[in-house]
Amino acid sequence: MSAYVPGLAGVPATRSNISFIDGGPGILEYRGISIQQLAEHSTYLETAYLLVFGHLPGWAQLHQFEQDVLRHRRVKYPIRDMIKCFPDQGHPMDALQACVAGLGLFYPLGEQQLTDERYAYEVTIRLVAKLPTLVAMFHQMRQGNDPIPPRDDLGHSANFLYMLTGEVPDPRAARIFEVCLILHAEHTVNASTFNALVTASTLADPYTIITSALSTLSGPLHGGANEEALRMFQQIGHEENAYGFVKERLARNAKIMGFGHRVYRTKDPRAIVLQQLAEELFALFGPSPVYAIAQEVERVAAQLLTQKQVYTNMEFYSGMVYQKLGIPTDIFTPVFAMARVAGWLAHWKEQLKSNRIFRPEQVYVGERRVVYTPPEARTGLPPAEIISPDPVPPMPAQPTVPPPNLEASYVPGLAGIPATRSNISFVDGAQGILEYRGISIEELASHSTFLETAYLLIFGYLPTHPQLHQFETEVNQQRRVKYPIRDMIKCFPDRGHPMDALQACVAGLGLFYPLGEEQLTDERYAREATVNLIAKLPTLVAMFHQMRQGNDPVPPRDDLGHSANFLYMLTGQVPDPRVARIFDVCLILHAEHTVNASTFGALVTASTLADPYTVITAAIGALSGPLHGGANEEALQMFKQIGEADHARTFIEGRLARKEKIMGLGHRVYRTKDPRAVVLQQLVGEMFKIHSPSPFYLTAQAVEAVCVEQLGGKGIYPNVDFYSGLVYEQMGIPTDIFTPVFAMARVAGWLAHWRMQLSDNRIFRPTQIYHGPRDVTYTPLTQRGE
Repeated sequence: MSAYVPGLAGVPATRSNISFIDGGPGILEYRGISIQQLAEHSTYLETAYLLVFGHLPGWAQLHQFEQDVLRHRRVKYPIRDMIKCFPDQGHPMDALQACVAGLGLFYPLGEQQLTDERYAYEVTIRLVAKLPTLVAMFHQMRQGNDPIPPRDDLGHSANFLYMLTGEVPDPRAARIFEVCLILHAEHTVNASTFNALVTASTLADPYTIITSALSTLSGPLHGGANEEALRMFQQIGHEENAYGFVKERLARNAKIMGFGHRVYRTKDPRAIVLQQLAEELFALFGPSPVYAIAQEVERVAAQLLTQKQVYTNMEFYSGMVYQKLGIPTDIFTPVFAMARVAGWLAHWKEQLKSNRIFRPEQVYVGERRVVYTPPEARTGLPPAEIISPDPVPPMPAQPTVPPPNLEASYVPGLAGIPATRSNISFVDGAQGILEYRGISIEELASHSTFLETAYLLIFGYLPTHPQLHQFETEVNQQRRVKYPIRDMIKCFPDRGHPMDALQACVAGLGLFYPLGEEQLTDERYAREATVNLIAKLPTLVAMFHQMRQGNDPVPPRDDLGHSANFLYMLTGQVPDPRVARIFDVCLILHAEHTVNASTFGALVTASTLADPYTVITAAIGALSGPLHGGANEEALQMFKQIGEADHARTFIEGRLARKEKIMGLGHRVYRTKDPRAVVLQQLVGEMFKIHSPSPFYLTAQAVEAVCVEQLGGKGIYPNVDFYSGLVYEQMGIPTDIFTPVFAMARVAGWLAHWRMQLSDNRIFRPTQIYHGPRDVTYTPLTQRGE
């Protein structure tokens, strides 16, 4: 295993030919063309085409692209009705996440392939065209106004400013804003782009990927820096106060917003262009009250930080430019997203060309082989903190220098690369061991409940009777969701996938439970968010399922436990207590599993200091992909496709001959049968004592026997998804609800990792291996032909 590097600084995570950075001299290129050339000559739509499709368009191509974007600016009326359900006080980034997840419900993949070029073009058009409309629509509607419809006679940037402010902008102001979008369109493997790659690696659809990227961008350490920089200038008040302010900040090792970058050792080239834009804008339309303050802060900070090579970055000047253009401060990050969607889509397409699901490793520093103790024997106190024999090194003041030979150190999917230190769960793949906080999964499945297990994972120890009772009571009290969320679900189409609906709803929850003045690390806030998410996810899943059938949602019952209540809300019938217990064990088995793709997406998003609703929104996005959360559904379909058990050998040998994947078989970690699969197979037997046996259980057993015979020598055995679909189907759970059930369980693990990430945070920003062109000259449109 490689050495652990906090935030994966300098660790290559991908090969790319999209953008190139040389942080020493301050160079940024898109597809080999310098950012200065694009800022001077290009438009945002031309730049987006270059990034996504790999070349500058000809005149006919660009005209067609512009016309297609123009025609797709409008959004379907149910999306507008969905926005009506949002509270006024919610942050626009939460609203944008919910809306983009909602778009996925209206534009499902269907029979198309993710790699179809026509599909990629349509998706690019929709997202580039509709994001500005959604941002402006939310802003107008939260003020009680009707949204301002787009105007076909206005270009991309001018139209957004018009929809946002209600006034047609001066063409010179629109051009300045256009250049801002170009500058924000792409920047290699930053945290949001990295999470887009992680989600894309699960083969999630692009609306889900962009929602996950939006989640990561939402964090104040990533997308919100220009808003914070503007606040800093306003706090300073006058340029005479700049020296004292900067000096005091440096004495406290406090961050100066808009200064420093993991990559650049000189002034960010985008900051140079932005400062020129700011001066041009202020000369045309009057000075900014904070520009003189910013100049003095930059002068003082550069004087005090020269030896540390810390200079202004992109966010230092952009906030005052946006403010002058009439853009509210909380719309700054959505504007960032409107621009960066081009880069995210480019990386999505590139990831699909040579895909490997992201699943790094962890350095486990927790207890091992802990015995499950009954409640009466517990103290209710967390165990003594485990000190790692290899303590976390202090964060370097300067960016970590990448290794000299990135190619030699590049591992697709970060397989075997440690991405975090954790004491939450432990896996020994060779021996088939899984432990939560040191307690074996077998003991928890035999003795524990899901809520007790969730408490153990999130808070680090088994609760006493009073503690568990209090936790269960709190979860019970928070099962119901606010009626605007129910009204939001009414806006969803019936045909949409439940995971898109769940992602949209969880993003929507963030609008109703904003962080406010509290800190992410406040224990009271963390507990309230934890209880909210564990309690409400089952309600949201069941509510969507009932409402897509035209039924009123079945309200939760206070006299039913967590698992029984979900099955009741989903089916309308109180389940047999034995069935409810089996389902509870299924949730325990799915609650946590180290640094899989969805947990990794949660960690990346948490590292930007995004709120927990946003973190879980991102994790749901990664779980949505068929290479991650949908495997049990695929395994069940495979058993049905095989039919009789006698057909299993022919089917499996045919798949192996064609080198096709066998769903539910194999795992990146285990080299023996997944211990969760062992427990699940036992649950199948218990289930069939209550309900009639599934006709496909014998088929599944036959498939396992053939696969163990053929593949056991390679360490390929059934994983957790092999038998779980059979159990869920017998409970009356529809197949497309299997992955939402996974999310209902895994939210406990995601929240545990969120809390741990905050305890020793470093934003995730790995590096890339660039293999594209360099120093390309921008070719004028008239010289490109058709």
